[in-house]
Amino acid sequence: MGLGDPITHITGGETPGYPVPILRERGPLPRGLEFRVSGRVAYIVGTPARSDAGKRYRITITASNGIGHKATRTVTIRIR
Repeated sequence: MGLGDPITHITGGETPGYPVPILRERGPLPRGLEFRVSGRVAYIVGTPARSDAGKRYRITITASNGIGHKATRTVTIRIR
């Protein structure tokens, strides 16, 4: 991801399951980026701050609907 470049990144397609899973993000995001959920899809959107150039951020996204095990996905974001 380049400095000053706006992004919209879908974190992995539609999340299956019933009832509809709740999606949560844990870990710091770069300044200017935020985690959003729309229905069954999670997004990382925004424009990273120039001061974060060269840094990496690791976040974990969890999907849970109270039935069975939680599903997790770890994402590393590198600001170039």
